[in-house]
Amino acid sequence: MTRKNKARHGLARSYRIKPTVKILRAAIVASALATSAAIVCAAPLPPGNTGISVYEPIGDVVISNINDYSVYASSSAIGIAGKAGNGGVTIENSANLDVYANADGYSYSSSALGIYANISVADEIHISNSGDLSVKAHTDANGYYSADARGIKVFASTGESIVINNGSIDIDVESSGISFASGIN
Repeated sequence: MTRKNKARHGLARSYRIKPTVKILRAAIVASALATSAAIVCAAPLPPGNTGISVYEPIGDVVISNINDYSVYASSSAIGIAGKAGNGGVTIENSANLDVYANADGYSYSSSALGIYANISVADEIHISNSGDLSVKAHTDANGYYSADARGIKVFASTGESIVINNGSIDIDVESSGISFASGIN
């Protein structure tokens, strides 16, 4: 199946992972399990739906990113995502992120998020960003579908959320239908 055909059917692209990357990822996972918190030191990743994504059902999620990278997807793209089922989320980003979701011909709506944090049970979310975020969502589907671009999005049903942003957030939304845009939400 060609890359374009996979995108049309919503299938993820496949990438070959080098053995050294597998060893590095295994070491990070082992370290996270030993400390009962998900800890990630980000390295550049190939294009895909999410650049860095960490979910921890029990315990805290801690993500620290210092490397610039880009995320491109056909409908939904997220630069950094952290979710905790029963714990807190801390995301520290000092890198430049370029996130682009383009729904032309592949999907009807597009959504792009620079940094996203979510907690299910009462705890805290801390986000510190000093990098530049460029978040773009584009939809061209005859006026019926939406485009949504947000620099930093936080969702906490209960608990406290703290967002410190010292970087710039550039939002670009283009849609023939409904458009949503926000720097910090």
